[in-house]
Amino acid sequence: MARPPAAGRAPDRPLGPPPRAAARPTARTRRSPQEVGGHSRACGRCPRDRLVARIRVAPAPTGHGRAARHARVRASHPFDTIPRVPPLSSPQAIPNVTAPVAVIGDVYIDEVFEGDDRRGASTEHLGGSGLAVATDLALLGVECMLIASVGDDAAGRRVRAHLDEHGIQFLPTVGSHPTGHVRSVHVQGRTHSRYDESTRLRRVDFDDAQLAAIGDAPYVAVAGFAFDDKKQQRKLLAAVRQPQNRLVLDPNPREGLFIDQGRFRRHFERHASSALLVHLGSGDAELIFRSPVDEVTSDLLDLGAGHVLATEGRNGSRWVNRAGLDVSAPIAYFDGPVVDTLGAGDAVLAVAIAALVREGVPRRELDARAILHRAMALAGATIRNRGPHLQDADEVPISAKRTSNAFRVLEEPRHRLVR
Repeated sequence: MARPPAAGRAPDRPLGPPPRAAARPTARTRRSPQEVGGHSRACGRCPRDRLVARIRVAPAPTGHGRAARHARVRASHPFDTIPRVPPLSSPQAIPNVTAPVAVIGDVYIDEVFEGDDRRGASTEHLGGSGLAVATDLALLGVECMLIASVGDDAAGRRVRAHLDEHGIQFLPTVGSHPTGHVRSVHVQGRTHSRYDESTRLRRVDFDDAQLAAIGDAPYVAVAGFAFDDKKQQRKLLAAVRQPQNRLVLDPNPREGLFIDQGRFRRHFERHASSALLVHLGSGDAELIFRSPVDEVTSDLLDLGAGHVLATEGRNGSRWVNRAGLDVSAPIAYFDGPVVDTLGAGDAVLAVAIAALVREGVPRRELDARAILHRAMALAGATIRNRGPHLQDADEVPISAKRTSNAFRVLEEPRHRLVR
């Protein structure tokens, strides 16, 4: 029989671990990408993540033993509770794989003068990055739609007729201003352009029909967008869900077309930080970032871009991603002189989008190199024709239509080819 404790002596404590004080709430969770407009980083581990999510506090598990300790460790880790984005192959990642690709960009009438002045003979053709990318996709056999701003005038009807001829759906924003008009001077293979007020005021309303098409598209390509407009870039943020699986960006800046270079860069970086693919030319890197394209490529990957497709003029192209893939391809050589450099970058972007639709994201160097070879072939054919794109599918070179299997035969180990 246990003796009662002596006066002034504390009773013996029972066996087992000492009692714990009430646990402080330490677990932290972050809002999902959908709650913050679709452009929050999915992993959150990057120290340079500029899209900081709001944190809320939840109670930690209590109890004793190994299982309880492990549960408390998992609950206290802020990254284990971040919602994971479905993989690209998941049906939740792509709303509708059979829907047309949505292209958001600019459209205008481009009047090109030969020589060093704007008083001589000229030729007119349809221009704009959005129109060029959509047309190249249609020539490659990819179903797409175009979302752009046009006027209710003869030029706008000309744009509609062109899109109908190529089987491209058109969801326009018809503004009060006329369709944009650009006057360009073509000198020694380079083009210098002047943009009118209508072209600089290009804006997309993002109405219900346009938002429904963007939400249903497997990929959303943005080429020639007014990133220096705060309202426009906010509407784009809200319109594109799961951009890390769907968004393809091409800033395609033009000197004289954007108003604030610093604002354009900041807003573009915000979108690029969660984009699936970013296309950037050497001239774009110098104009926006005042840096070489290879440095900007590394910076975009650090910000969070999944893949970067860089075109470097005569040095060819390069595909880099965050997983360590880094491949390059030289330019393609064709007979005939270079007539116009307009549309080369748009052709490269169109080939990349077509590859995403048909083959998915490249995981191996072999697949990425095959995409670059096809892109260089279409770009080489484009710059040897007048205008920003080819006119007919018959003009697309065979080397731009080949699948990656054509290059696997040349590069895979010999034992894999033995039947």
